[in-house]
Amino acid sequence: MGRPEELLSLEDHSFPDGIYRSKLEFPGSWSRERACRWRWSHHEENCGFTAKALYDTLFPLTKVKLFYVEEDEINRVSTLLPKELTTIKGTLSIHQVICTTPGTIHYRVLSCFCNREAICPCFHPLLIVRTSEPTAPENGSHSTPSSEYEGTLCPVDDITKDLLGKWCVITYDDNPYPGIITDIAEGGLEVKVMHYIGRNRFFWQRLEDKIWYTVDKVVTLIPPPENVTQRHVQISPRVFAAVCKKLNL
Repeated sequence: MGRPEELLSLEDHSFPDGIYRSKLEFPGSWSRERACRWRWSHHEENCGFTAKALYDTLFPLTKVKLFYVEEDEINRVSTLLPKELTTIKGTLSIHQVICTTPGTIHYRVLSCFCNREAICPCFHPLLIVRTSEPTAPENGSHSTPSSEYEGTLCPVDDITKDLLGKWCVITYDDNPYPGIITDIAEGGLEVKVMHYIGRNRFFWQRLEDKIWYTVDKVVTLIPPPENVTQRHVQISPRVFAAVCKKLNL
């Protein structure tokens, strides 16, 4: 049962409105901020269903920094956006996009917030510069002249015992995967393959994935992948860019 004063409050109001009002009329039960939030959701006549009314109501009640943007400002910015935008492959795997100056975008697969004032080097952020003509991202893999990556790839020409234990990149369903060569045979290689978790991000599964591949499925030999996290690794960005170019990714 409630306090006597709460029961008196219920006498003048029907259920369930009386219960709500009995709570709101006594600050000891609810804070002012919570009471106003309740009024907003249950009594639209007190606050009104407009963004400006919500802003004016919450602004003096919270320490969270609030902003009110007029619709005209949104429409003005919308008119500045180009009608056609350059498509960039692999955006679904991107977790973080940072823009500090117009026309310049840094992005990376794994997010990092160690430095909010500048672009930290964690997890190898890539760069895209928007100009009148489409340009390639720095250390990226899009629209890159072939001469830049000459000599980067090391394809397998002959199957020899020297290949055992070396890292390579194989292609499966037109996607690249790094792995270690564990066995050889005439016309084929057995590769222990890593699994894909994002663009140029790979990890070892608990169950070994060893598959035989023909030589034409081996894109290149590579140095051991670089650690990105305790579990995830990446192929050298320069080598990965060359692999993507060869596979038209």
